[in-house]
Amino acid sequence: MLQHGFARLAFRFVAFFAVTLALSACGAKAQTVIGEFPHPAAFQVTQSPTGFTAHNDFEALEVTVCDDSRVHVVARSAQAPPANQQQPWMLSPAQSCPGRLLPVQ
Repeated sequence: MLQHGFARLAFRFVAFFAVTLALSACGAKAQTVIGEFPHPAAFQVTQSPTGFTAHNDFEALEVTVCDDSRVHVVARSAQAPPANQQQPWMLSPAQSCPGRLLPVQ
């Protein structure tokens, strides 16, 4: 008897939840784009012997191929200068990612 009452209560709860979810989805509105919105400029790419640097008006991306299984990627805002600060807890770039010649294709 107790299981029958619990099943009926659980069914009512699930039915109420499903109806509430269905009704709330009917009133939901999608994001509307009105007018023009700015698109970022295309990236300009400069190749280096061990990777490449890509930048546009908003961001810069530096990719260095370290070895066969490691790639070092640094992304920053275009207005921010490259990080040159000392980080004693990190290995120097010469130790951590000396770079590997990247064939041009």
